[in-house]
Amino acid sequence: MTIKGPVSIGAGTRIRSGCYIEGPVAIGEGCDIGPNVVIMPSTSIGNGTIIEPMSYLNNCLIMSSVRVGSHSHLSHAVLDDGVRAKAGLMAPVGVSYSRVDRELFKLTDVGALVGQDTLVGSRVVISAGSVIGAACRIEDGVKVSGNLENRSVVV
Repeated sequence: MTIKGPVSIGAGTRIRSGCYIEGPVAIGEGCDIGPNVVIMPSTSIGNGTIIEPMSYLNNCLIMSSVRVGSHSHLSHAVLDDGVRAKAGLMAPVGVSYSRVDRELFKLTDVGALVGQDTLVGSRVVISAGSVIGAACRIEDGVKVSGNLENRSVVV
């Protein structure tokens, strides 16, 4: 395990072998950070969260009681409380566009936002700038581009 820079680790949190954590990073209480996980600067992980092996987090806000499946890659993403993601979730940083009135704005370095208690299947890709509502269900192998209303189901 390698820890560089300012890193705060809560009581009862387990950091497994082979992890690389570069601060500033805050990890809450009672978390389990799996083997060979990479956590890059400006990442915050809430209490009771599980990050499974071989995952990569960069500049993310991961709330409490979240489970990130193995081999996931998240950058500039926000996962709200209770999100459950299976293996291979990809939520890369990228460019997104937003329209305000009639003017289109280009946004750079934008990630995805996944709402509370959403279930994400394996090998799902969530495009930069996508906003997934609360209590959604996204099945295995789906690519999500754009926004989903609360309680949406994508198969």
